[in-house]
Amino acid sequence: MTSDSGRRLRVFDILLVQLLRAWLAGDPEGTRSSALGALRDPLVGAAVTALHRDPARAWTTEALAREVAVSRATLTRRFRAVTGRHARGLPDPVAARPRGPASA
Repeated sequence: MTSDSGRRLRVFDILLVQLLRAWLAGDPEGTRSSALGALRDPLVGAAVTALHRDPARAWTTEALAREVAVSRATLTRRFRAVTGRHARGLPDPVAARPRGPASA
């Protein structure tokens, strides 16, 4: 990749993030209990960010709570309050990865 195309990709990334931030700041209908809406909450957003920063890690609720410096109960309560779902509803970045061909 040339440095010019790399710069263009970086600019695109920045524009996309800024567009999403502006859209979420307008509090669009239906985003409060979505994954994007959860990112607006400092605690839940930090937990989701940690999951995606280290997807290979075998995350548990306890490890995730430790990562964001709260108790497991606090993380679970906040996640449920923000999303309306149990913390087990957090997206699994490992499961979302493409896998190799199935073994015969």
